[in-house]
Amino acid sequence: MQRIASPWIFAVVVLFSGGLVACLPAPSQRGAAAWAPQPVDTASPDAAAASLAASTGDLYQAEEVGFTFAVERGGQEVVRRRFWWAPTRGVLHVTLPEGTVRFEGLLTEDPSPWVADPAGSASSWARVAPGVDPGVAAAAWAAFINDSFWLIAPAKSLDAGATRELDAAGRLVVSYAGVGVTPGDRYTYAFDPQTGEVRQWTFKLASGREGTFTWEEYATYGRARLSGLRRASDGSASIRLEDVRVVW
Repeated sequence: MQRIASPWIFAVVVLFSGGLVACLPAPSQRGAAAWAPQPVDTASPDAAAASLAASTGDLYQAEEVGFTFAVERGGQEVVRRRFWWAPTRGVLHVTLPEGTVRFEGLLTEDPSPWVADPAGSASSWARVAPGVDPGVAAAAWAAFINDSFWLIAPAKSLDAGATRELDAAGRLVVSYAGVGVTPGDRYTYAFDPQTGEVRQWTFKLASGREGTFTWEEYATYGRARLSGLRRASDGSASIRLEDVRVVW
């Protein structure tokens, strides 16, 4: 499967009908070496990025990944989306309260360039989401790009099109130019130098939106180490990554 691109933050919620077509995989560690903390190599920006990516774990090598993305603002849940992803088979299910969109053929197709003009790319969407309205497919894909990036962002710091630097405070700064759904986004990671766990990130998007979130409630999934809670520093929002299941 081609690597997913950088995100839309708080992607739009789409309305459509349909039935649930995916079920959660049971957690498994088949063939997975256990995660272990490793000091971050700060000899260069690329070395630091590689350390953070290794700490997060490469979920593209997993057989199946499931997670729920939930956003809370003002004490109310405003977004809930569920994902079931088989990276090595190129299959993805995106489930919102209104229904589910199934994608296939993702080992050879990257739908991100089609998001901006769903109608003009209708024949392309039909290849990866047969029988689904192109606008619905585009919105579901954009949701996956956004939400999966929140799950595994450090692992994408070495993606093609990303540039890296270490700032004066020793934080890793990653910028994406000319790639993804929203090129021009910039992310700054403050991390634990002994484990590679991200403790806080600050983003500045091409749209002008900015934000800072702490990364909390880490858990281990075989060779992956993932944060389950992101909390806005101004208290305006929190994001939970729930019911995470990884089959290696």
